[in-house]
Amino acid sequence: MESASIFLIKRFATDDGNGIRTTVFLKGCPLRCRWCHNPESQAQEAQILFTPERCIDCGQCRGSAQGLYTCPTGARELVGRSMRVDEVVTLVMRDRVFYEESEGGVTLSGGEPLTQPQFTIELWESFGMKGIHRTLDTSGYADLDLFRSVLSLTDWVLFDIKAASKELHLFCTGTSNERILRNLAYLDRMTTIPYAIRIPIIFGMNDGEENRKRTIQILEGLDRMDHIQLMPYHSWGTGKARKIGIAQDTFDTAASEQSSKQWLIDLRKKGFPARRNGGEDNDT
Repeated sequence: MESASIFLIKRFATDDGNGIRTTVFLKGCPLRCRWCHNPESQAQEAQILFTPERCIDCGQCRGSAQGLYTCPTGARELVGRSMRVDEVVTLVMRDRVFYEESEGGVTLSGGEPLTQPQFTIELWESFGMKGIHRTLDTSGYADLDLFRSVLSLTDWVLFDIKAASKELHLFCTGTSNERILRNLAYLDRMTTIPYAIRIPIIFGMNDGEENRKRTIQILEGLDRMDHIQLMPYHSWGTGKARKIGIAQDTFDTAASEQSSKQWLIDLRKKGFPARRNGGEDNDT
């Protein structure tokens, strides 16, 4: 039975698909977004989050293998643990009644779920046999054959567009978007799976007029998109990056929020069903 490195299982999630959901966050991601909200998800191996202001220098962690100690103050926290498919299924199924009442289910996120493909496929097969709705939250960065295999077991997709041009995407994330756009085209044209587009709005990075126009051109080429979610920058990831020793840029939260309003106006002028996370649907 397959195992995966998981850093969080969030019960009663309402922002990761329809209804009440349990979101399973896998570690490992091929992208290195400058604004990453979950920097602890980038590496697949377990990591230690260190909060120095909580440390009382008790010495309990000295000489211990990583993760094999308990910090009495919470200064050191292990992020990431190996879980088997059956362990995840057992935990998720505790809330089955809530999924049935709200038309919810389970969402697989990260990180990037497609970096641990065999686990993802086996987990999706298990939930499919139990009649649990399956939402894949993905950057779309994967081999097409792998993407096709996972989609064959998926009921809904949340698909990220971080930048429209190859050059800007490379600057923002460290990778080209060629695979991503190819997989998005496959999802739209070669499947009947419903999907939504998620766009992070980061001031000074991807929020500018040129990227907005080029992103709209991509969206205009899609036939089956359900809706668009705009996701303004927040600084939650900055503190976590510091605690695991990752250097991460910071961005203007208020300016990103303001930029997202302009994106919302322009998208709605084009007739796209769009909304902002953390904002009112009727923002204009």
